[in-house]
Amino acid sequence: MSRSKRTEVLAAAERLFYTRGVASTGVDLVAREAGVSKATLYHHFPSKDALLTAYVDHIEARWRERLTDRLAALNDPWDRLAAYTTAYIDGGPSVRGLGQRGCGQQNLASELPDDHPALAVIVAAKRRTEEDVAGLLRELGNPHPEALAEAIVTLLEGGCIRSGMQRTTIDLAPVLAAVRVLALGSGPPGATH
Repeated sequence: MSRSKRTEVLAAAERLFYTRGVASTGVDLVAREAGVSKATLYHHFPSKDALLTAYVDHIEARWRERLTDRLAALNDPWDRLAAYTTAYIDGGPSVRGLGQRGCGQQNLASELPDDHPALAVIVAAKRRTEEDVAGLLRELGNPHPEALAEAIVTLLEGGCIRSGMQRTTIDLAPVLAAVRVLALGSGPPGATH
């Protein structure tokens, strides 16, 4: 499968898994949407489980790339944490146009059995998010970065769930205010720190 065909399969899988769910999306439909034969899909993704794991790796890598670009231009630690918060909840270009259904990883995790390899990738990605946030809290000089990172990530995950349930983007101002209070112990964004 050429790189472009692999990309087309992953793009089709993303659209379908995100909008229809895993259980409702068979490999026949993914192959048809990607414009490849089922045999070709199975040649490169030997099972639906392998396709799901590749899909999770794909969306995580793309999100990380977008996040890196967003944070690269920012030097102030609060600006970096605020940008991280916004990037985490806004869904970004990967879900725009597909309707707001929250976090694709959260949605997928809810459909997977405990021993699925894609679930391990999702859990590792969420742990990495906690490590990222703890690192940003350290930059801010927060004395309890690990404990507060867990609280902030729980808040971010909740924001993603809420946007998915309401099928709309949520107002980031209260989320940023709560993150600011947790991170700095101060008032809403815009206050001096």
